[in-house]
Amino acid sequence: MANIPLSYLVHLLEGILPPSAITFLQTHLLDPTSPFNTTLTKSYSFLSNFLTYQLWPVLEPTMDKLAAYLHDSPQIISVAVLLGVIFLVVQILSFVNRVIRFWTRMAMRLVFWSFIGVLVSMAWQRGLEQSVKDVVVLGSAVYGWVQGVVGVWVREYEAAQRAGGGQQGQGQGYGGSKGGYGRY
Repeated sequence: MANIPLSYLVHLLEGILPPSAITFLQTHLLDPTSPFNTTLTKSYSFLSNFLTYQLWPVLEPTMDKLAAYLHDSPQIISVAVLLGVIFLVVQILSFVNRVIRFWTRMAMRLVFWSFIGVLVSMAWQRGLEQSVKDVVVLGSAVYGWVQGVVGVWVREYEAAQRAGGGQQGQGQGYGGSKGGYGRY
């Protein structure tokens, strides 16, 4: 019975491994008289006998009492199932979080090294002096654009403050009522 999955695995590996490796696997894994199969059979027999004849008689009274207790109070089973589901959901969300962080980190590395590659390629094709001039011109254009965006944002923020009349901090509570939660 244990040879069926191993023989299937060896059959799948025939196209990948050299013939000498396949012969070695068939000799040492699939042969019923091989040390591997003999040890595996003896280990399974020992474990089965140990569980059946030595461990089960000791555990049987405790298991019977536990089964009777669980039968008398099904709320414990409900709580255990709920905790199991919560544990499973947390594990799945943790896995999804790790996968998202991995691929995001991978994408950021790709962008970073692509940018470095573009800079090196530009310096290689155009020369170092012209590349530095291009980077300075591009940097100043980006700096000017950022300054424009910040200026618009500041003007809009100040306009919103003036339109609100500076009502924040005048002792009015939440919702505009006097004496509400905002007063201390």
